[in-house]
Amino acid sequence: MDLAYLLTPLLTWITVGPIKFLANSLRQHVGRQAAAINRLAKDATDHKWLRERMGHTVIEITGGLATGIAIGHLVFALFPR
Repeated sequence: MDLAYLLTPLLTWITVGPIKFLANSLRQHVGRQAAAINRLAKDATDHKWLRERMGHTVIEITGGLATGIAIGHLVFALFPR
């Protein structure tokens, strides 16, 4: 097996893993802040209601990751070199 073939998944996990984690946690915190602002300003007449659900849940991210891996394996199996 080629060394690049072995290193590519490792480098992908090293670079993409933390980015996905940080993006997910940032969006969850933004949603919590929006909920707090909406509770504080619920009686204000000029307040524009903020979206409280931002981004994806951990289950949705895991499902998307599993789907991507499965499709990658399927394409690799159907179209060999």
